[in-house]
Amino acid sequence: ICMLSPSLLASGSSDYKVRIWDMRTGECAKVLEGHSGIVFSVCMLSPIMLASGSGDKTLRVWDLRTGECVQEFEGHSDYITSVCMLSTSLLASGSRDKTVRIWDMQTRECIQVLKGHSGWVLSVAADGDGRRLVSGGRDHTLREWDISTGECLKVFQEFSDYVSSVSVNMDGRRVAAGSHDSSIRVWELQEE
Repeated sequence: ICMLSPSLLASGSSDYKVRIWDMRTGECAKVLEGHSGIVFSVCMLSPIMLASGSGDKTLRVWDLRTGECVQEFEGHSDYITSVCMLSTSLLASGSRDKTVRIWDMQTRECIQVLKGHSGWVLSVAADGDGRRLVSGGRDHTLREWDISTGECLKVFQEFSDYVSSVSVNMDGRRVAAGSHDSSIRVWELQEE
């Protein structure tokens, strides 16, 4: 799920749809249809744009005013489990194919494939300026990446189970990661 505004949120679903919810009424305000697999992740790109990642191996961008899919990205060989925005023109997606892909929204091309995880990538998050990305996976690791070079800057291996959720604070200095080992850990990221 993701918050779109103080009164709206978006959710992905096992019925292959993205739903926009009015939190004041609890009612579904809009349904976005187009995926042919479970929608695992949604991410707000702007007040009028939303991205979604699915078991159909596609990343889609939606116009929230019309409910139409305006962009579709293909390249992963397995489910897309997590999506995040890096900048106004770049998106990232994590997948069960063990990679993170960086997508250029203007050219609609994959411009970088980040490899290093030995298990599914379950969660991705960007720092505040879109220069670094973190990813968590089934290989029990959290990885910090330099977006411009594709280099893995650091591997955090303190977990005994999947890293299922990652988040970077607003100033980009700290990352929090939640794991199936029942822990949440927080680290300082690499200084630039």
